Amino acid sequence: MNDDTPSEPEDEYEIGYGKPPKQHRFQKNDGRPRGRRKKGVANVKTLIREEHARMVRVTDKRGRVRMRPNLAALIRQDVQEAYRKDRVRERNINRALEFDAEDEAHAAAKTQGALLSEDAIILRRYLAPAPDASAPATGDDEHFERFDSTQYEGRDD
Repeated sequence: MNDDTPSEPEDEYEIGYGKPPKQHRFQKNDGRPRGRRKKGVANVKTLIREEHARMVRVTDKRGRVRMRPNLAALIRQDVQEAYRKDRVRERNINRALEFDAEDEAHAAAKTQGALLSEDAIILRRYLAPAPDASAPATGDDEHFERFDSTQYEGRDD
């Protein structure tokens, strides 16, 4: 065999769109030979929300099959068991109702607090002493012109 002739590459690899040269395909120590990175891991709240939103088949007493969200099916089952004197489920339902009432009260307090602070600002401005007409405009009133009643004396419009 002749050593002067260049040898053909053993692997035929076509370079083109989406096919970079092998030596430039990945960064060193990349650790992901398949290319694309994996999506982030979902947290527990996301997993629980997805599971609660998943639709399940529910058969009622009449034999009808309906699709319901998993959370609705669980709540219905808890309520039915609570009616059958299952004290643990009854306590769970009562706790859930208490948490819901607390959340509603907290949201209402936030809204009420925001309204009260806006009302307080309006009342403070209303009850503030009248500014001196000879004093220059300051604060929030800079963009308003001072009203001078002497300009309009003796006019009958």
